[in-house]
Formats: sequence, C-alpha cells, structure tokens
Amino acid sequence: MEKLIYQLYYGGFVPAEHYEPCLKEHKRVKREQNMEVEEFYKKLDEVDSSLKKAYGRILDSQHELLSLDIASIFADGFKMGARLMMEVMEQDAD
Repeated sequence: MEKLIYQLYYGGFVPAEHYEPCLKEHKRVKREQNMEVEEFYKKLDEVDSSLKKAYGRILDSQHELLSLDIASIFADGFKMGARLMMEVMEQDAD
C-alpha cells in the first residue's frame, strides 16, 4: 500500500471523500433539514418556479463556500498537528 503522504501529494486520497460524521445526531438533523428544503422547494414551485431555481443556486453557492471552509479547516488542523508533533519531538530532545 502506498504511503499516505504520497497519496495526499498525488491526489489519491481526498479526506473529504472519506468523511463520516461521528455524531448520531448528524444524520437526524441532516434528514430533517433535507425534508424542510424539499417542502420549501414545493412551496416555491407553487408560487413561481423561477424562485425554486434561484433558491437552488443560492444553496449551491453555500455548499461551494462550505466546501472551501472545510478545506481550510482541514489544512489548519493538519498544520496544528504538525506543530504539535514538532513540539513533542523538541521536548523529547531536551
């Protein structure tokens, strides 16, 4: 098996693709949110289908921004982990 560092470098491992929520509540909240969005879509469609399309574009934009935020959080967490390891190694040298 190829080492993780090489998988990350060459794009063979994408952390977001392996994300599994650890909280049971996450699935429930997500299911409820999806139901609310579907109900809202139906109401928008009854009023004006162009509103439904506009709302879909807004959601897509929010999802794109969220994806960028998660990537930044991952990078910051990785950096913090690396700094922590450096600190641990420095303490061992003392």
